[in-house]
Amino acid sequence: MGCRLNLQTNILVRQPKETFIFSNIIRNNSVENGRFLVYPEEAIALIETFAVFDRWGNKQFLSENQLPEEFNWQGTYKDGPCPDGVYVFYLKLVDKQGKTYFLSDDITIIGQ
Repeated sequence: MGCRLNLQTNILVRQPKETFIFSNIIRNNSVENGRFLVYPEEAIALIETFAVFDRWGNKQFLSENQLPEEFNWQGTYKDGPCPDGVYVFYLKLVDKQGKTYFLSDDITIIGQ
């Protein structure tokens, strides 16, 4: 009858408890609404990776190793504004103990 092999893997998904993400960019000459911001909890020490992709999977933006208080994205690609639409982002955050957290969601860019 042959050999049987049973494997079991536990996957732990960790997310920071209080990370606020403003995922809409509205181009109306407002500094507050015209950029993508992440407000992580105090325990987050570093935004290790932030990547944005369009609906076809093309990378529009990549930022690495930024302090949370210095991070923002203004919805640009190759020195110009991204077209209106929905984009997907990926965030890798690192806390002060060295633990990593992954977040992913969408960003909506709306022009004027």
